[in-house]
Amino acid sequence: MKPRWFALGLLAVCLIVVGRVAATPAGTAAPTPIPGGNFAHYLPIALHDLASDESLDQTATAAAATSTPDPNATATATATSTPMSTQTIGISGTVYVRPRWVEYSPVSSPPVLYEIILDATDAMSYDFAGHGTLGGTIGNQQDTIGGADYQCELSDPIDPLPSTDTCTGGASSPWRHYQERRGYVVKQALDRLIDQMRPLDTMRIIAYSTDVSGMAQASAGWSSDKATLKNAISTLGAYNQDPYRSAGYGSGAIALKKAHDLLATAPLTAPDGQSYKRVMILLSAGVPNVFLDGALNTARDICGNLTVWQAINTADPCQLGATAIGKLRPITAMIDQANVIKASDQLINIYVVSASRGEPGTGLPRVASDASMYYTASQPGMVGSSLDDIQSQNQVSGQVCVPSGGYTWLDRIDAAHTPASPPAPGNGVFGYAYIYDVGGGIPKFTLPIQHDGSTGALGFAIPPPDSGNPSSGIAPGNYEMAAYVDYKGNDGITRQYDYFRTPSLDEVHRITFSVTSASTIGASVPLPPIFMELPSTVSLCPP
Repeated sequence: MKPRWFALGLLAVCLIVVGRVAATPAGTAAPTPIPGGNFAHYLPIALHDLASDESLDQTATAAAATSTPDPNATATATATSTPMSTQTIGISGTVYVRPRWVEYSPVSSPPVLYEIILDATDAMSYDFAGHGTLGGTIGNQQDTIGGADYQCELSDPIDPLPSTDTCTGGASSPWRHYQERRGYVVKQALDRLIDQMRPLDTMRIIAYSTDVSGMAQASAGWSSDKATLKNAISTLGAYNQDPYRSAGYGSGAIALKKAHDLLATAPLTAPDGQSYKRVMILLSAGVPNVFLDGALNTARDICGNLTVWQAINTADPCQLGATAIGKLRPITAMIDQANVIKASDQLINIYVVSASRGEPGTGLPRVASDASMYYTASQPGMVGSSLDDIQSQNQVSGQVCVPSGGYTWLDRIDAAHTPASPPAPGNGVFGYAYIYDVGGGIPKFTLPIQHDGSTGALGFAIPPPDSGNPSSGIAPGNYEMAAYVDYKGNDGITRQYDYFRTPSLDEVHRITFSVTSASTIGASVPLPPIFMELPSTVSLCPP
């Protein structure tokens, strides 16, 4: 009798062991437990697939090695291949879209109200390559005599000059040839723009740096008098009364806030009763590195591996995103202030001219109203030609295309902006989220993006397994996602938003995320929201 009981016990143990082995797919590591239940999160973004010259007809394409998901797929979350793991959970995600469109404004050569925002930081005292001169005799509006030449900005491996972090701009190290300084070139170009203003055009100037009054100082008022305007260009931000020397850090966010405040009290019409066309031009040379509250962002929290000097001169990542308490870092704060201006005046044209060979363009194109309104002036002659182009665009007759939108994240789409079908999927589906294995080319899940039945917000979901559908859900592990949302703008045009916007302002077609379960299988956990928009290089208005 005893041998029979022993045999039965041994058989039971074997069955338990076999059952446990069968429950774990071969070659799949068990997920690391996370205390406190189920958890889903995005991994650090490894892709920096920044848009270059891609046009809108390439939307909803993931990576080069990825097959294009079918935009006409059925509006049902369907797994291409059923996950083998029995340990699955449900996931859900909220989707935000930042729509853009164009406005057409009929004009008959209206007068222009110019608001000039002028960089008056250390960077404007260097030449276009970032060179300065330490020592020697510095004369007012004269070349420096003696001294030694250095690379005063972040070092360039092909730069013949030695690099130093001891430059202080116009205070002690302006470039020896004063007519080659950025400040000289920019102010000469502005003088020419003033010369070409028409009698009813008007202008006001704001100079910004931590060395000017209030970190952003404006001229006395709106003026059409060319001599008055040229004097303001010459004196604002001048160091030691030298118009071609300046000093201080980049308080660009403060300058844009001041610009917005001044626009609120600016005249709406010219003396003859015509409405002004509003044009803002930001001329920048250095990295914005001052918070909106006036504090210098040394970025010790995220750029502690760099020196303070390196961090304040490094746009990405040091001056992007937000701090742990939600305080916007300087470049992101500039974009935020620009969005406030765009929201309050949807017909304003905001241009950015980067008067530098080495200034990172990170974030600055997003200050402009449109990618076509961002100018890289890497050589002295390009500053004047950029301003000429801006002026010619705004002194035309006929119907003018004005880029609009791009300043608000929406988590739902109303009836007036529901996209046409086709091209949109239709039937309450605004787009799709596609989930892949890492590096995979065929989606494991094709999830419709639609309004949630209870919250009304845009989102997608994989339901958790239940008795009616025990194979539903997603197994814990690492995945990639691509997505798109269709939205009909105020101009009636449906556009497809298929780029993820990351906190560091990167634009990517695919993001990586992880799903982890600690204990309760069968639950549903939320992913962080995803933010979809057009690439920053897309120009809404025809050239």
